[in-house]
Amino acid sequence: RQMIEETKKLVEARFTTKGGYEHNAE
Repeated sequence: RQMIEETKKLVEARFTTKGGYEHNAE
């Protein structure tokens, strides 16, 4: 369960950075 949460955060962080939604990444 913990790994999934961390992976989700990593994916989200990468998505925001690649998508250019830095304002969404807090």
